[in-house]
Amino acid sequence: MARKIRWGVIGSGGIALRRTIPEGILPARNAELVAVWGRNARTNAEVAARFGVRAARTLDELLAMDLDAVYVATPNHAHCEQVCAAARAGKHVLCEKPLGLTVAEARRMLAA
Repeated sequence: MARKIRWGVIGSGGIALRRTIPEGILPARNAELVAVWGRNARTNAEVAARFGVRAARTLDELLAMDLDAVYVATPNHAHCEQVCAAARAGKHVLCEKPLGLTVAEARRMLAA
């Protein structure tokens, strides 16, 4: 089998905890969950412990890790900043819908 895609999750609670991590990333044979980050440090630590991965203390810390891709599962208003930061860090990005709050935001993220 080809090498696994090393994933980080931005926004570790909510949909990521309930669906994406347990139903998407973990069962995928070509994926490995490496780390999670979320604004709520307690929830983030609990999610990391539950799945046996690293709990990043900051978004920058997560983006500095040896990751191939990040999944953005934060509230909609945060998508643009986080997607652009991940792109600047050289990560592939899978973002929850909506991509942006406006067409201009979506274009900015695509350009990044």
